[in-house]
Formats: sequence, C-alpha cells, structure tokens
Amino acid sequence: MTSVPTAPGAPAWIRPTPSVTAVPYNHPDARHLTQALRAEQLGLYGFADDPDATPETDFDPPGLFLVAHLGQEAVGCGGVRFLDEHTGEVKRMYVSIGARGQGTGRHLLGNLEQHAASRGATRIMLETGRRNAAALALYHRTGYLPCPSYVAGRDPRVNRAMTKRLGSSSCGGDREVVLQQGGPGGVDAGAQGGQGPAGVAEGHQVRQPGGSDELSGAVGNTGRDLLDKR
Repeated sequence: MTSVPTAPGAPAWIRPTPSVTAVPYNHPDARHLTQALRAEQLGLYGFADDPDATPETDFDPPGLFLVAHLGQEAVGCGGVRFLDEHTGEVKRMYVSIGARGQGTGRHLLGNLEQHAASRGATRIMLETGRRNAAALALYHRTGYLPCPSYVAGRDPRVNRAMTKRLGSSSCGGDREVVLQQGGPGGVDAGAQGGQGPAGVAEGHQVRQPGGSDELSGAVGNTGRDLLDKR
C-alpha cells in the first residue's frame, strides 16, 4: 500500500494515525472490506460465512460498525452487535494486508469495546479461527479469555470463542482517534458535537493509553451465525 510511508515495525510515534468512521453495514467500504475478509478466510479454511448474509440491522443502535482509514484509503473494519442487554459481540473484524502492523486492529477493537461499554455492555464476546494467529495474539494481549462456544454446531478444531469483562481495562494504543459519522448516507461530523446516529460522540477525540500493537495478520472471522440463521 503506497499511501503508508512507514514500515510495519516503525515506532508508534511515527506511524500514521488511522481515523475511524461509523458507517452503515451496507456502506461500500464496509462491503469491500468484509468481502476481502471472506476471501482470506476461504483461503485459510476452505469455507467462510458470507458477510452479506448478516442483516444490516444487526449493527443498528445500540450496535455499531466502524471503518478505519489511513489517509483516504479504507483499510480495516469491525462491528459490535448486542446479544442481550449486557453482552456485546465483536464481528467482522479485518485489517487489509497492506495496513497490517500499524496498530489498526487494536485501534478498532478498543473503540468497539468502549462503545459497547457506553451502551451498557458488561462483557463482550467474539469468535475467530485457530489459524488466525495474529488475531488470537491481539485478543490475548487485550484481556480476552477462551470460553465455550456460544454458537451451536461450531467445530472446536476450527473455531475459538473468547470473552472479556468490560470496565476494568480497555484496548488501545498511543494514538488519538476521531470517530466520525460520515460517508455516503452519513454526515461528516468530525468538527461537530453531540451524539451521532450510532451513539458515537461526533468529533470526540479519544486517547487510548497503553502500548502499541503490531497486528500483522487478519483479525479473524469474528462473526457468529446464531442471529444470521434465525
């Protein structure tokens, strides 16, 4: 990716800062990135959930879907939807190959966790695949623990379910993020105040303390089928 001049191993203070935008799940950038996720999972496992089978309404408030940009390029995505009043689920996390090693995955995950906590979640859950080494490493580093599968029919030889209690620690890096409601069908609110349609504080800069992340692989297929197949 030519728009990122720094090397993947560059110190956090000279890496480009990703911007994070709340978008509808059917936004063109979201569609492009989730289909790239599916293609990568097909290569790893020979099968993958179809992201287009996930209802767009899954990420309506109190849920949220985010796209990360480096410059003008959409390089990562992820969403959170609610399984019940106090349980969020991370879904469709992905960072494009050219943007890995910039901390984008950790950046997205931290914002999803913060949003879920702000909407009443006390725990968050996700699924990834056992071959998604970078994703598993990221989740372990940010406080996720293995748990029994919460989706009927999952193969434990392939799938890994994980959970984290919210409120004690947050995922983040040494960078500032501007959450914006933008893109087609949205309002670019980077300089405005108030609450956006997805419950994101528009124009609010969030500094996330802690170490940087070197996510060097796809953050795995964190989607689950339970809601999709009901």
